Amino acid sequence: MYIKSIHITSFGPLKDRDIVLTPGLNIFEGANESGKSSVAMFIKFMLYGLSGKCTEGEIPERKKYANWDTGCAAGTMLLSTGKGDYQIEREMYVPVGDGGRSNLQERLVVINQSTGERCFRGEVPGEVLLGMTEQMFCNSVFVRQLGDNTIDGTGMTEAIENILLSGEEGLN
Repeated sequence: MYIKSIHITSFGPLKDRDIVLTPGLNIFEGANESGKSSVAMFIKFMLYGLSGKCTEGEIPERKKYANWDTGCAAGTMLLSTGKGDYQIEREMYVPVGDGGRSNLQERLVVINQSTGERCFRGEVPGEVLLGMTEQMFCNSVFVRQLGDNTIDGTGMTEAIENILLSGEEGLN
């Protein structure tokens, strides 16, 4: 699978940004506070959504990455997979002063680009298209800023063993 393009309607400090990617390794480089980490979190948002949970001293993802002016996180992402090409559209609105606890409004649509049909209703796009849970994604593929995340490998060994022996992460 590879991400063909992303359009960030609004996310954290970013508004109306288009990024086209190519198969293989894509590297984002730029000055501090230029939006590199926000782009990475936008990809996670498109695949898995944002957490409303608070961790020690951290702002919930929903509050941190809803656009600072609009309270909205929204955009589209085009992917190419072995199963076909898909467009993910996701929008989340966090009312001002709410912190993502109540009245959260979310919309998620995944469209098969070949047929134009909506698919994977009620499912997590990252789990369906990548075959991995959010925790597995965050502990392996997803690279955050140093200090934001520690890779502890919790569950990784078992999940990898399960994939090798049964073809499914959760099947022992």
